[in-house]
Amino acid sequence: MILLRWNNIFYLTALKSQYQTILSLNFRPGLKEIEVLAENIVSQDKISGITISGGEPLMQAGRLSKLLDSVSKKKKLNTIVFTGFSMKELIWKEAHELLERVDVLITGRYHHRKNDNKGLRGSWNQEIHFLTDEFRGQEEYFFTKKRDIEFSIINDATSLIGIPSKDFKW
Repeated sequence: MILLRWNNIFYLTALKSQYQTILSLNFRPGLKEIEVLAENIVSQDKISGITISGGEPLMQAGRLSKLLDSVSKKKKLNTIVFTGFSMKELIWKEAHELLERVDVLITGRYHHRKNDNKGLRGSWNQEIHFLTDEFRGQEEYFFTKKRDIEFSIINDATSLIGIPSKDFKW
């Protein structure tokens, strides 16, 4: 699974059975064109999907749709998106167009006090929406997966990737 972080550094995570391997692409400084990013994604051999999170991905819904379209022309990958918006708030055209390209959408604002340490959502108020059949039969994984975090250090940047447990101390 790829994890794209929107702080001008993009991290790729490939799922391999019970553990994850970090593949890193450092795109600092500046932004890269969608085709360049898509080519970097599809060039990764051991990935099965793209997970898009943080800042707020839906604020770039149009660009993300173009990215996913470009990737899908070259490689079949599943897509998971995290957003702080609720499903009811996703009313603009670009958001709807993006959702047509997403397999799983995890919605809702994260609240630390509501973190129940369960599954891929950060807090119990967040909802998991299966928008396609891509993960049919694997739904329980999203609700019960053990929480993991990894730290990635690239040059002068350190990033935390994953969903920390409630008692995680910085």
